[in-house]
Amino acid sequence: MTREQSISVPAHDLFECTYEGDSTHLLHNTITIPSSFIEPLFEEITQTYRSYSALQGFSQDKLPLEYTKNYFRSEIKRDTKHFLFNHFIIDYVFNSLQKNNILFTNWPRLSNAVISDTLEGVYSFDISTVAPIDLKEWKHLIFKSPKRKNYKDLDKQVAFFMKKEQSGLKKSASCIEANDWVCFERRIIPHGGKTPIANTQGRFWIRISPEFIATPFQELFFEKNVGDSFTSPYFPFMHTTQDFIGDPCSFVITISNITKGTHLNMELFKGLFKLKTKHEIHDKLIEVFSYRNDISQRKAIIEELFHLFFTKHRFEIPKHIVTRKKEFILQNLQKEPDYHVYKSHKQFEEHLGLLAEKMLKEEALIDQIAQREDIHVYEEDISWYLHLFNNERLKEFVYFKPMVDAIEESIAPVHENIISTAVRREKTLNHIITTLLR
Repeated sequence: MTREQSISVPAHDLFECTYEGDSTHLLHNTITIPSSFIEPLFEEITQTYRSYSALQGFSQDKLPLEYTKNYFRSEIKRDTKHFLFNHFIIDYVFNSLQKNNILFTNWPRLSNAVISDTLEGVYSFDISTVAPIDLKEWKHLIFKSPKRKNYKDLDKQVAFFMKKEQSGLKKSASCIEANDWVCFERRIIPHGGKTPIANTQGRFWIRISPEFIATPFQELFFEKNVGDSFTSPYFPFMHTTQDFIGDPCSFVITISNITKGTHLNMELFKGLFKLKTKHEIHDKLIEVFSYRNDISQRKAIIEELFHLFFTKHRFEIPKHIVTRKKEFILQNLQKEPDYHVYKSHKQFEEHLGLLAEKMLKEEALIDQIAQREDIHVYEEDISWYLHLFNNERLKEFVYFKPMVDAIEESIAPVHENIISTAVRREKTLNHIITTLLR
């Protein structure tokens, strides 16, 4: 795409979004937010500064409105930018990339964010992209699954696992409990108000911590049911740099989906892998019970699959994209207790680069097949996918993870569109395996 070739993205009635490309591997994404959308939020954030008591000479409970706007204008605009980014912009970026079938990789990089004096907002992102691959007709490839271990004990282990998980599932309540994944819609209302601010709805998923009350926000979800609504005075985000005096608004939360706890749900599992019988479920579970050289049959199938695809499709990933992926992997590795052991290896940097390149190639290939096969993600797909994270054995089925830190350990909500990127890849991978092993 040349710089002159820009496309408009009508993904949101109020936002304007354009992409411009000056190379085959980089898109410049510009999102413009009208003042009509920003003004109500700007006013709410202004109200938080009216209660700021550090200024001398004012005896009232609140500072005068116009004085507050003038004196704290730069701080209010800064907080408004952060609020918009966390609640709307990053979700919108992922949504528009998916809707426009843009083959992107790595996390979109924010290059600039400005709110003008007229309260029009402009956010700019650099998007790493992968050139289209000359995709062969993959459905006719000959693929044989690596064999399972033939220990009879494995079948007994799987049968026992299924029986134990089913009995545990029957004991679960229908309301929200520890370890449940919850999908909810969020709307924003002014403090002290009852009517939501227009066009402020958003969809999120959150995992309820095993401690039940990991945060005051999570505590509000406990023992709620699908359809229940409640109001929260706060809304946390992961790694936010926002430093409000207090959240500027209140948030109406409506529960739309509950994916129950740590036990295997047969219906969710069948839906995820397109299984029909108990025997098929048994055979699928064998994949994460059968290990050879510390690698499960499931992972061996995927490794063999990508090996086959890469012998038929030769392509390169630009070095600067690999470097960014290395940074992302390194950030996660540094949180591991064995990080210093890994880093001490003299070929650490080389192995890190090879891993980054491998992951990028797999994502690029899968994304292109997803595009060709017109694979879409629905709420039930996300529910099936997240269910796997709740069980250490089932987690072995997950190959593509969301571009956020350890989603199963997060105590903050995650935008649905961020999760759906990984879910689409996982759904495509399962589609390929099912097609070739049919």
